[in-house]
Amino acid sequence: MKNRIIISFILAVALSPSLAAYQQAEEQKLEKEASAYEKANAEFVMIEAEKFFLLEDYERALAFLDQSLSTDPKNHAAYFKKAEVLGIQEKYEEGLEAITKAIEIQPDNKFYYILGAQLAKQNESLEDAKRFYDMLQTNASGYEAYYAEIIDTYQQTGNNSDAITLADKAIAAYPNAPEFYLKKAEIELISGQTESATQTLSEGLNKFPQDDIVLQQYVELMSFQGKLPEATAQLEQIQTNNTKATLLLIDLYTQQGETEKVKSSINMVFEDDELGADAKALAIGYLIFNDAETGNENFIDSLQQVLQTSYPASAMVFENGGLIYSRLAFNPDPTVRKAYQEKAIANYKKLTQLNPGDFAGWNKVLSYEYNQKLWEDLTNDADEALSLFPNQAIFYYFLSAGQLGAGEIDDAEDNATQALRMSGSNQQLQSLLNAQLGLIQLARNNATQAETYFEKSVGFNTVHEEAILSYANYLSESEPQKALELLNGFAEGINQKLRAVSIQAKALLNQNNTAQSKSTMETALAQFPNEVDGASLEIYGDILFKAGQTNEALFQWQKALTLGGTSDKLEEKIANKAYN
Repeated sequence: MKNRIIISFILAVALSPSLAAYQQAEEQKLEKEASAYEKANAEFVMIEAEKFFLLEDYERALAFLDQSLSTDPKNHAAYFKKAEVLGIQEKYEEGLEAITKAIEIQPDNKFYYILGAQLAKQNESLEDAKRFYDMLQTNASGYEAYYAEIIDTYQQTGNNSDAITLADKAIAAYPNAPEFYLKKAEIELISGQTESATQTLSEGLNKFPQDDIVLQQYVELMSFQGKLPEATAQLEQIQTNNTKATLLLIDLYTQQGETEKVKSSINMVFEDDELGADAKALAIGYLIFNDAETGNENFIDSLQQVLQTSYPASAMVFENGGLIYSRLAFNPDPTVRKAYQEKAIANYKKLTQLNPGDFAGWNKVLSYEYNQKLWEDLTNDADEALSLFPNQAIFYYFLSAGQLGAGEIDDAEDNATQALRMSGSNQQLQSLLNAQLGLIQLARNNATQAETYFEKSVGFNTVHEEAILSYANYLSESEPQKALELLNGFAEGINQKLRAVSIQAKALLNQNNTAQSKSTMETALAQFPNEVDGASLEIYGDILFKAGQTNEALFQWQKALTLGGTSDKLEEKIANKAYN
């Protein structure tokens, strides 16, 4: 019995290590099985969270994500998803906490840093965004696709040196992306490194000679530095088969006064059948909008005529023509100016035919006809414009003006009243329309009612210039002193125009202050040569007649008649050689 106990004890001692090992293995197996179960359960819960995320049920998605994390606290993907959901809910601080935990668990995942930077930006903390980008470059790889975002963030936080360094890396990583040359040059300019920026753009231009933006930026920077010859030389090297380079050269040649080279380059553009109307219109634009008084007016006119003949159905060509001739109309010679104005309006009229929905084109046509007192044309064109734009009160105004000028007083009043009903809260438009109703009452010989409308027209917080001038013109004969006071009351801006000064001179004349009237008018004609028109020359003729200079007055009246836009009494003045 004693021996049996001893043997059992010896066996127990001998077997105890094996038994312990067996028990430990069983425990590890159970732990693994439990861990696998927990992870499987966490993954299942993640799937549920993703489902509700796609359904945009973000609260339930967050609930499942939290459940997943309670099961598996090391589930960095759950933290990432949670940060994404919190970002959508604009809970940026909580989102940043979640993405930070994801990064702590798996620090080499580039997408975690990218999301962190986005959340920081949404939280209006560019410095925190930069911190995430710094960590991204230290701990992860494969982030080259995000160079542009990182560079922008560095630039926005004032870390221009780091931005330039990264731009160099981006250029190396993406050798066919000109935008990184542009970005690097931009940051260098901001940093005051003009020479470096010039070198960067020059390198970009050599690598991407066909890139319009690189070309444009290079030329603008060189022009800013006054390095026109250097820019010209580089563009001349790449000019062949490069439309943009040729167009930019036209601009550079113009700035340097190289007239013959300008014409040669433009002719090259116009002779190239592969180039469309856009390039040819732009060539004219570079020439005229650099300096309209280069002595090239006839050349510009001929080019525009070629465009119109070559592209008779192009709305763009005729819109360009309107702009070109409007620009050429800034000419001190009133006869030349009128000729270009007529060409401008002819282009805008053609534009309204090709593109009836062009509101601006219609407005220019109607404004010109109004200023020239072409009442029949104004009535017809305003009526057509209203068929296309029935809710435009301004077109009712033009229709009313045309009808009033043609003596159709009732129709004029109806349309002015309709426009006023449509004016809403637009005080400036109401001002204009009340002045128009004042003119209509004058046509009815109802001066009292006219003055009521005129007074109302200048009583708004925002007064239309036409209302001031219409009322002042009326008062210049009946109450000249009040006309002068009215114009002086709106002195800012309005008295810097020939029409306003002409009315002042007319009022002075009707006060029998002929000398001051003449002096005022002659000063204005010299001061505003580009505004001289038939109406102002008619008034000047009136003043000269009152001053006893009949022949000079007759000359100005005849000149005014040629320009148009005069009163219906002008022909009588010329015939009688007198003004009463």
